[in-house]
Amino acid sequence: MRKRSGGSSVFSPLAISGLIGWYDASDYNSLTIDNGRVTEISNRVSGGLPLKSLGTHGTSAPVYDPANTLAGGNPALLWALGEECGLELYHPVLDQAVETPVADMFIVCAYKEGVDADFDGYTRLIADAADHTICQGQPGSNGIRATSTLQRASKNGASFSASLLPLPLSVLRFSAANQGLTDFSVSSFGRKEVSSLSQSWDGPICEVLAFSAPLSPPDIEQVSAYFHSKWGIVMNGL
Repeated sequence: MRKRSGGSSVFSPLAISGLIGWYDASDYNSLTIDNGRVTEISNRVSGGLPLKSLGTHGTSAPVYDPANTLAGGNPALLWALGEECGLELYHPVLDQAVETPVADMFIVCAYKEGVDADFDGYTRLIADAADHTICQGQPGSNGIRATSTLQRASKNGASFSASLLPLPLSVLRFSAANQGLTDFSVSSFGRKEVSSLSQSWDGPICEVLAFSAPLSPPDIEQVSAYFHSKWGIVMNGL
């Protein structure tokens, strides 16, 4: 199968200092696929650690969808309804999941079919290596659970808010500085907690950018324009 692309842009995230993680479903050559599931995705940052499905807490690998409807017919990693999936930051020498400090992070994703106004359960998007929740949806509401490390996100360049839903394909930005933190630890995406009250993410994830230092307003504008061009997402201020 040939590499597909979610769009084209002259700008590359590699141009921004501090980029430590770039995971891109539209870069087919970066994906390891087994029976239709993405078991590993390489980091497009040279020397950066990959994300890998390690089966922790019974989670499996997300499905590779080469033409996801919510992503405008472009590739996505799909966390399907009722499945427990997860990808973890993997250190090949240590042969285990690890975590890394992040100051700014962007995730291109959607929840379910993009129209739900409340979360069905404790739907987790980001976690650290100790299984602490970095960002998780609150069941019966449209927002982030108050016990999450990150309690606010900027959706498509708008002001930071606890409210996320409805969430068609969107760009979520998480900022340590907005929460009064220096950084936050990231180890996994979409993986459920040990607790049975938690569930994996539900919906597509298309791209992740993680930075070790806070971005300047011009850098944020460049990233926003990049996502707008690549995924067709309407960004605030563009």
